[in-house]
Amino acid sequence: MLRPLAVIRSLSAAVLALSFCLLAPATVFPYAINFTQNTTGEVVKWPSSSVKYWLHPACSTDLNTANCLKESRLSFQAWEGHACSTLKFIDSGTSSNKKLTSVGYGKNNKNEVAWIENGVWTYGKYVLGVTSPYFFTTGSQKGHIIEADIAMNGYMQTWSTSGKLNSTDVRNVLVHEVGHLFGLQHNLYPNPNNPETMAPSADPYMKS
Repeated sequence: MLRPLAVIRSLSAAVLALSFCLLAPATVFPYAINFTQNTTGEVVKWPSSSVKYWLHPACSTDLNTANCLKESRLSFQAWEGHACSTLKFIDSGTSSNKKLTSVGYGKNNKNEVAWIENGVWTYGKYVLGVTSPYFFTTGSQKGHIIEADIAMNGYMQTWSTSGKLNSTDVRNVLVHEVGHLFGLQHNLYPNPNNPETMAPSADPYMKS
């Protein structure tokens, strides 16, 4: 049996998240992991450390396509080459499909990234990206992700690749969504002065 899991990144949660920082425990982790049964069961993760992905060839209509695709690829590369991980993302080219799991469609066995530029986007203005993995909930493959799509809010947001403060910057948001793609969840007690990549909201100073 497969279950879709939608993970929403929302700027509207920023004030709430920061208000909890004062109550955070002494030991704070930069992310949380997802389990098949809320806080129990198997860890939700890919069965292999090599994960393929496909980018929509048009990227965001706000941007120069080449720059947008470059920043998108750099967002995946940001997770590679670290001593604590053998994770490797494989750029598998482009896909024109926008019927993503993260906007309510079924799986097609490709991990696709696309900007949704019309009313198919139903999450509101302040949700910048949504990632929706499919994973097994029973059997010997319990917890294994088999597909995860990323939808970016091109309908109610204007995107940038400049890295300027207070912009909706592709890499500042997409690196976070890629974290969801391979199983990480939000850190609900982010450091307000140096927020982690998996903090619930996008940092306006490009620290994500």
